[in-house]
Amino acid sequence: MQLVKENHVKGWDDPRMSTISGLRRRGYTPASLRNFANTTGIAKRDNLIDVSVLEFCIREDLNKTAPRVMAVLDPVKLVITNYPEGHVEWLDAENNQEDESAGFRKVPFSRELYIEKEDFLEDAPAKFFRLSIGKEVRLKNGYIIKGESVIKDASGTITEIHATYDTESLSGSGTEASQRKVSGTLHWVSIAHAVQAEVRLYDRLFVDEAPDSHKEKDFLEFVNPDSLKIVTGYVEPSLKNAQIEDKFQFQRLGYFTVDKDSVAESLVFNKTVGLKDAWEEKGKKEENSLNNSLKEINKFFKVDSDSERNEVENVIKESIQAVTNFSLLQNVLKKNIANNKSSLLFANYMLKHSTQIASKDFDEETIQKLYTMSLRSESPFVRIEAIQNLRKDEVSLKALSSFLENLKSTEKDEKVKELLFSI
Repeated sequence: MQLVKENHVKGWDDPRMSTISGLRRRGYTPASLRNFANTTGIAKRDNLIDVSVLEFCIREDLNKTAPRVMAVLDPVKLVITNYPEGHVEWLDAENNQEDESAGFRKVPFSRELYIEKEDFLEDAPAKFFRLSIGKEVRLKNGYIIKGESVIKDASGTITEIHATYDTESLSGSGTEASQRKVSGTLHWVSIAHAVQAEVRLYDRLFVDEAPDSHKEKDFLEFVNPDSLKIVTGYVEPSLKNAQIEDKFQFQRLGYFTVDKDSVAESLVFNKTVGLKDAWEEKGKKEENSLNNSLKEINKFFKVDSDSERNEVENVIKESIQAVTNFSLLQNVLKKNIANNKSSLLFANYMLKHSTQIASKDFDEETIQKLYTMSLRSESPFVRIEAIQNLRKDEVSLKALSSFLENLKSTEKDEKVKELLFSI
């Protein structure tokens, strides 16, 4: 209700909403929702189901039924310089390799094409398996091309890519050249034939898996600012007469459905889901980042100079600040409230350097346990970081005032004592 009333979404059927009308407009099918219900089952208690399960169900269904088409959402012009000007070939393209009965369609191929900007690098690293200068790739359903040169504007931005094609390499032609192995395959559209369309790139509405489960936070703080991006894309001409709720796989990009806002000569597509679970990949990357940071902590206690310790801290700081998952940060910090100097130092660094969590995001018992254990740590470095964090936490500072007063008379490290008396 609050999401709709405060205009965080555009009504109850906004494709980001988990309402039936929202899911339908997003492109979810009845079969995918039934499969989701069968997969998750029924429980007598509240249970948190990751949205990735729902996304898996729609991917599985659309993979079997959605026609494959080509669309370019972030275009850059590609000119095949040795292809005849004004010449057009209509190439055969398979509609769905999962369904033999889906058949084939014709797609136009010409001298000037659009490809995705991210599919080209002028100076590419060895493991870049797309187009670059001097490197060959295959155009989906078409020819093998080789990057030759680029044209740039006054600001240095590439406006055109020039390439040559192997005339004997047409996909499916059976020639020796057509069977050559190249490093990658790109999707494309013919500029002269492409249909312009508005493409709404929807993503998850919240950046946290359970935004209403954090009693210290307003769930609206977890609204994903990137849950909707609108771009102008170009789709192949076979989509010109697509109808509302028709569903397609934009090859290499994801699954899309025609929105109800579409009218003649003005197509609108909603992104249903990507081909892969980008959130799972991001989650694993962030979890690995924190695990690697924890390993770095051990180096901190092995080096001798302040400059070396600062270097270690800066590495850890970068890793912590790269993590945006609130629940992950919160859980990792809690796990590191242990009678271990490495864990305690890491937990304090998380409070110090994270842009996503602060002491107010934890209950008083948890955060005060961290401070008291840290202040009793054998390591003066841990005690220093705890005091520095305490200075920014007025609630805990007041609650632990008596404890801190007692420490002033027992602390032996001069740097720690100086910080204690500065509070």
